[in-house]
Amino acid sequence: MRVLFVAAAIVLASAGAGFAEDTTPAAPAAPVTVPDALAPTIGNTVVVVDAKGLESHTWFAADGTFSGIAPAYNYPFKGTWTITADGQLCRTFDPVPPGIVNPVCSPLEAHAVGDKWTDKDGGADTLVAGKQ
Repeated sequence: MRVLFVAAAIVLASAGAGFAEDTTPAAPAAPVTVPDALAPTIGNTVVVVDAKGLESHTWFAADGTFSGIAPAYNYPFKGTWTITADGQLCRTFDPVPPGIVNPVCSPLEAHAVGDKWTDKDGGADTLVAGKQ
């Protein structure tokens, strides 16, 4: 049951600090063009509290990667992001958390730091300054 809660929190995180960083050297990422709608998230934190109260924090990087954590479980996650031709933000988790099917896509919407919005599943999302 805990795995399902963690997976649900991670999926809602995108619309993701308190955990050990992976020290394995990563291959250089290919150049990525950050769309204007996603630019405010770079260097900041998307905090999602889903309808069940599970919280996740996601950090998007300009190189096409993301990372995050579900703090209640100290469960880190990471992967890559892309934007599809029809404007979907797609996240591919690596490794794939239990209960998630890659990629996880949602409409890309522009938000400024400080914005709060409700996602389609009833979660409360906030874009906060810096890495929280």
